[in-house]
Amino acid sequence: MTRDYGPAYALPIGMIRQFFSRISPAALFCLAALLSVATTAEAQGRPTPVRPKPTVSNRKITLPSGFAPPSGMCRIWIDNVPAEQQPAPTDCASAVKNRPLNGRVIFGEEPKSRD
Repeated sequence: MTRDYGPAYALPIGMIRQFFSRISPAALFCLAALLSVATTAEAQGRPTPVRPKPTVSNRKITLPSGFAPPSGMCRIWIDNVPAEQQPAPTDCASAVKNRPLNGRVIFGEEPKSRD
């Protein structure tokens, strides 16, 4: 059973009454307005950015002759861009890193090993 009376209970109640008796009604209104605005602003939270998901297509690309990357290199192939305007062949690490969402990486043939 809890007790709602006695010295431990009377001290905080007395302090609260004394505090609110010294505050003007206008200041009390401003304090209440500030608290309500702060709690609603915090409840909204930060918006999370939405990133478009890359689409993966399994369809084969038929490259025009002369546009395949050389052996050991790669090429970024961008959808709906003419073959003459495609980026030049580059190393595979750069191609994979810089691939746009509407593009794919075409790998050249593996270099022939000298056994």
